[in-house]
Amino acid sequence: MSCLASYSRDGPLDRGEHELVWQAELFASIEQEGFRVAAPLPHAVDGWTAAPYLDGRHEPGRWRDIIAVGEQFHAALADAPRPT
Repeated sequence: MSCLASYSRDGPLDRGEHELVWQAELFASIEQEGFRVAAPLPHAVDGWTAAPYLDGRHEPGRWRDIIAVGEQFHAALADAPRPT
């Protein structure tokens, strides 16, 4: 997948263009069981990128659930290759 716009080192994006493409492809490929991930769009414009909005709400006191979801997300990414 190629990027549609160039990456600006002066922009607010904190990763290189190739890492952005890698992250978008990775998040699109993982099985999202018990969690949701808004994969970033695989290109940057003037150092900015975007991700789709996922509807949700804050529910106080659900710290154990948050930790469990983090563990599920970690397990989904455990064998993922790092960007090169």
